[in-house]
Amino acid sequence: MAVIAILAAIALPNFLDAQFRGKVSRVKADHQVMDVALEQYCVDCKAYPGDYLDTGYVDHKANIKVLTTPVAYLSHILPDPFALSQDPWQ
Repeated sequence: MAVIAILAAIALPNFLDAQFRGKVSRVKADHQVMDVALEQYCVDCKAYPGDYLDTGYVDHKANIKVLTTPVAYLSHILPDPFALSQDPWQ
Protein backbone atom coordinates (compact mmCIF):
# COMPACT_ATOMS: atom_id res chain seq x y z
CA MET A 1 0.00 0.00 0.00
CA ALA A 2 2.85 2.39 0.84
CA VAL A 3 4.51 1.73 -2.53
CA ILE A 4 1.31 2.70 -4.37
CA ALA A 5 1.00 5.87 -2.28
CA ILE A 6 4.59 6.84 -3.07
CA LEU A 7 4.08 6.24 -6.80
CA ALA A 8 0.87 8.28 -6.74
CA ALA A 9 2.65 11.11 -4.92
CA ILE A 10 5.29 11.14 -7.67
CA ALA A 11 2.88 10.81 -10.59
CA LEU A 12 0.27 13.40 -9.56
CA PRO A 13 2.50 16.50 -9.78
CA ASN A 14 3.84 15.29 -13.13
CA PHE A 15 0.28 14.87 -14.42
CA LEU A 16 -0.76 18.34 -13.23
CA ASP A 17 2.37 19.86 -14.76
CA ALA A 18 1.59 18.15 -18.07
CA GLN A 19 -1.91 19.68 -18.02
CA PHE A 20 -0.45 23.13 -17.39
CA ARG A 21 2.10 22.77 -20.22
CA GLY A 22 -0.72 21.66 -22.53
CA LYS A 23 -2.75 24.76 -21.69
CA VAL A 24 0.27 27.00 -22.27
CA SER A 25 0.82 25.39 -25.68
CA ARG A 26 -2.85 25.94 -26.51
CA VAL A 27 -2.61 29.62 -25.61
CA LYS A 28 0.54 30.06 -27.71
CA ALA A 29 -1.17 28.45 -30.71
CA ASP A 30 -4.29 30.58 -30.20
CA HIS A 31 -2.13 33.72 -30.10
CA GLN A 32 -0.62 32.78 -33.45
CA VAL A 33 -4.10 32.24 -34.91
CA MET A 34 -5.25 35.59 -33.50
CA ASP A 35 -2.15 37.31 -34.93
CA VAL A 36 -2.87 36.01 -38.42
CA ALA A 37 -6.56 36.99 -38.16
CA LEU A 38 -5.71 40.51 -36.99
CA GLU A 39 -3.18 41.01 -39.76
CA GLN A 40 -5.65 39.76 -42.40
CA TYR A 41 -8.30 42.12 -41.02
CA CYS A 42 -5.82 45.01 -41.06
CA VAL A 43 -4.88 44.34 -44.68
CA ASP A 44 -8.55 44.31 -45.74
CA CYS A 45 -9.80 47.22 -43.59
CA LYS A 46 -6.63 49.35 -43.30
CA ALA A 47 -6.99 49.39 -39.49
CA TYR A 48 -7.06 47.02 -36.56
CA PRO A 49 -10.37 46.34 -34.79
CA GLY A 50 -10.99 49.09 -32.27
CA ASP A 51 -8.56 51.59 -33.84
CA TYR A 52 -11.47 53.91 -34.58
CA LEU A 53 -12.37 54.24 -30.87
CA ASP A 54 -11.02 57.34 -29.13
CA THR A 55 -12.72 56.63 -25.82
CA GLY A 56 -10.99 54.91 -22.92
CA TYR A 57 -13.69 52.22 -22.91
CA VAL A 58 -12.89 49.18 -25.01
CA ASP A 59 -15.59 46.64 -25.77
CA HIS A 60 -13.58 43.43 -26.22
CA LYS A 61 -16.60 41.45 -27.39
CA ALA A 62 -17.31 43.88 -30.21
CA ASN A 63 -13.64 44.18 -31.21
CA ILE A 64 -13.17 40.41 -31.46
CA LYS A 65 -16.60 39.77 -32.98
CA VAL A 66 -15.62 41.77 -36.07
CA LEU A 67 -13.04 39.06 -36.74
CA THR A 68 -15.78 36.42 -36.93
CA THR A 69 -18.50 38.24 -38.93
CA PRO A 70 -19.29 38.97 -41.75
CA VAL A 71 -15.91 37.77 -43.07
CA ALA A 72 -14.59 34.88 -40.98
CA TYR A 73 -11.04 35.85 -40.09
CA LEU A 74 -11.59 33.57 -37.07
CA SER A 75 -14.02 30.65 -37.13
CA HIS A 76 -14.95 31.27 -33.49
CA ILE A 77 -13.89 33.33 -30.49
CA LEU A 78 -10.96 31.56 -28.88
CA PRO A 79 -11.60 30.37 -25.31
CA ASP A 80 -9.28 30.92 -22.36
CA PRO A 81 -8.11 27.48 -21.18
CA PHE A 82 -7.14 28.95 -17.79
CA ALA A 83 -10.59 30.50 -17.13
CA LEU A 84 -12.58 29.07 -14.27
CA SER A 85 -15.86 29.70 -16.08
CA GLN A 86 -16.63 28.82 -19.69
CA ASP A 87 -17.61 32.40 -20.60
CA PRO A 88 -14.44 33.97 -22.11
CA TRP A 89 -15.63 37.50 -21.22
CA GLN A 90 -16.03 37.12 -17.46
